[in-house]
Amino acid sequence: MEQPKYLTIKKIEREHLTVHCVQSPIEGELVNAQVIETDHSLVLIDTLQLVPYANELREYITSLGKPLEKLIITHVHPDHWFGAASFKDYPLYAFPEVIEKINYLADYLLNFHRSLHGDQAAALIPAEKVTPSQILEEGVLEIDGLKLNLIRVLKTESPSNLIVEIPDYKILLAQDLIYNKAYSYFGEVEDDGIDRWIEELH
Repeated sequence: MEQPKYLTIKKIEREHLTVHCVQSPIEGELVNAQVIETDHSLVLIDTLQLVPYANELREYITSLGKPLEKLIITHVHPDHWFGAASFKDYPLYAFPEVIEKINYLADYLLNFHRSLHGDQAAALIPAEKVTPSQILEEGVLEIDGLKLNLIRVLKTESPSNLIVEIPDYKILLAQDLIYNKAYSYFGEVEDDGIDRWIEELH
């Protein structure tokens, strides 16, 4: 596709691998997704949040001209799965406890975020609930010969969070385990959460 209208895309390029680091603009709450591109396949990690940016992410993925083999949701927070409505024709994968919690909270979260956007809600918040249903297992997932190490991290920014290691290239997609020059979200951090978070970082 031509230069994206909204999204900022930075690439980590290695032999047989490109990681496309996608970020929505400040109007899209600066949320992130990653596209892992191998020689023949794509894996999408998270889906952004607001409709225009998730739709453009879908267009960008289509422009890469390779099949999307896996769409993975890392955790329950809506900036990671609201955009799944733009990918409703693909199966969505997540850890079982993440699936359970998203399904429990989905209607509440969608309605709450609609209330934040007033007249713009219909254009920004998905009209339908699209949630993960396919169970993801912790451990090594192989796509097109590339090993992805799926790691479960508990009780940090979210009760259960997936981070993805690409060990052959020494790349870690840390998601919300790590923030850079940003104020962390502490809304779900439990009483011992900060200490637990520090332990996980070590």
